[in-house]
Amino acid sequence: MKHLDDLSRPWRTLVALFAANLALGYTTALAYVWSTTRMAPQGINNRYRGNEGDPEAIEIAFAKSFQEMLGLSHSHILAMVVFLFLLGALTLSARRPGPRWKAFLAMEPLVALPISFGGLWLAWGVHPGFSWLVSASSGLAALAFYGQLAVVLRSCFAPVAREEP
Repeated sequence: MKHLDDLSRPWRTLVALFAANLALGYTTALAYVWSTTRMAPQGINNRYRGNEGDPEAIEIAFAKSFQEMLGLSHSHILAMVVFLFLLGALTLSARRPGPRWKAFLAMEPLVALPISFGGLWLAWGVHPGFSWLVSASSGLAALAFYGQLAVVLRSCFAPVAREEP
């Protein structure tokens, strides 16, 4: 197989179902992040550094412990690297867009993953200003992720080439 759209219809359907389920899971995760942080630096700081010293806080949030940070990082990084690699490989096997765009879309989330979690650790333990790094790198990763989904699903629904008898 040279390109994703060279696969047979059953394989392309399987890939499309995989991509659709990834989209569902990732979108649900973003909804959760939105509900807990509003995807904003101040929300990230409140979620991970706590806000128990803020007398105007509507909800009290306690700072995450070292063990909680380890557990969060461990589970997310190990799971995300697998599905980001698989989706990236599928993106690279698509016929379109061009090679540079495919490479960017495939690799950006894997570059952003350690930057986002590194920024989270720095925002938690060093300075709250690092939460901007988390917001920026995670936002760009999300855009690239949805770009990959578009590329893969487009390839899956492209017309099937007729096979020679």
